Amino acid sequence: MSYTFPGGARRPIIDINSENLVFIWNLPRWIDIGDIKRSLQPKYGRIKFVETFEAWRDGKRMGQIILDFATSSALSDFARAISSKEEFNYEGVEFMRFDPKVK
Repeated sequence: MSYTFPGGARRPIIDINSENLVFIWNLPRWIDIGDIKRSLQPKYGRIKFVETFEAWRDGKRMGQIILDFATSSALSDFARAISSKEEFNYEGVEFMRFDPKVK
């Protein structure tokens, strides 16, 4: 999904009904979107949407990411890798699958 701005610029938007969304938090806030896509796409295929943002917890900043994988098998492979610390092996990193079903 994408949105076309006046003037023709396009920007991807999140598909909140996707079955392949994952939310990751407690990441170092210096992680770059480009680095994330470059490191994950060769392993898990196309990632349709990546968004990073900052939040605060106990007075400290923490990085958060939403990823939308192109396939459920890619999401499952990623979930196994992050659980076993093969991906995002930083102290305190956690994740969960989204199942929003918003209509």
